[in-house]
Amino acid sequence: KITSIAVTILLISLMPFVSGFGLEEQETTLMNKEHITIEIPEPDFEISERYLEGRDWTFIDMEDSITPPGDGGPSLPYISNPLRLPYDVEDILLIRSDPVSVRIQQPVAPSYNVLPVKEMKDMKSGFNLDPKKYSDDRNYPSQPLVWTHTGYGWDTGERLSHYSISLCPFDHDPTTNELTFYRSLQLQVIKKTGLVEYDMMK
Repeated sequence: KITSIAVTILLISLMPFVSGFGLEEQETTLMNKEHITIEIPEPDFEISERYLEGRDWTFIDMEDSITPPGDGGPSLPYISNPLRLPYDVEDILLIRSDPVSVRIQQPVAPSYNVLPVKEMKDMKSGFNLDPKKYSDDRNYPSQPLVWTHTGYGWDTGERLSHYSISLCPFDHDPTTNELTFYRSLQLQVIKKTGLVEYDMMK
């Protein structure tokens, strides 16, 4: 289950406080002091077809997932969790492997429009649909990993850097209706180097 994601942190140093992805504190073992590796277990999901807006669509339901607003093309679910670290991050990389591909009968539905309630009555469709996106020779999503630094906190008596991370375990080609699910998901969090230690007493 996504709510009980077990994360393995590999880091050479003293045990830093690391939290996120369902656990409050992660186990630290020897590897490389410049980065940590987060292993994300395979999420649960269901694929179904529904008739909406005058046609059949494929929907992917994944527990505790989010579906970001789209650009009119296929909308795929993301795993989204916060991450707290005792240092700043230079970059976060997503490694997806062990793919399983299936040919679905109907295209993956686009995201719904996000509009103020007063504007909904004038909408012709609840979907944010761009038909041209379904004939493009490209895979969705265009960005399987989205992360941002959201600020700092002192939750444990030390300065922690807060991050929001969203990742997608799927690829979809709407021109062939091929849907690929990656059973192995791994985040590599690269530590920012050359920083002066922050002194909370100053």
